Amino acid sequence: EEHPETLSIYSYIASSLSGMLRHKEALALDEKVLEVRSRVLGDEHPAAIRTVYNVAVSQKGVKRCDDAHRTATRGLILAQNIGEEEEAAQFVELLSLIELQLQYSSSNSSKQKRLLKKIEDRKMAKQKAE
Repeated sequence: EEHPETLSIYSYIASSLSGMLRHKEALALDEKVLEVRSRVLGDEHPAAIRTVYNVAVSQKGVKRCDDAHRTATRGLILAQNIGEEEEAAQFVELLSLIELQLQYSSSNSSKQKRLLKKIEDRKMAKQKAE
């Protein structure tokens, strides 16, 4: 279970589950992959940082926005520490989406909720296209 190819397969399965909106299952796999990659490769390894991103996305998917925000912030710091500018930019975008979701969940206006949902959907579509 610690072989790099096995972890890559787990990560791919988690991504597929997330794409099917099965975020709870995706989160469980992502957390498992992150634990092993962090322990074996170190927190600042690019593969571990990508997995931090996946965990934050899955946490957001299961509406654990506060956890997702903390995780994404941690990932942003790690990416910046090792000069991974592209990864850092992805974390910044994810943090924006999480903040929108936090606003959305605390919003009372249905019009505002619809607008925030459209913005979030467009950003997610852009991320998937990359």
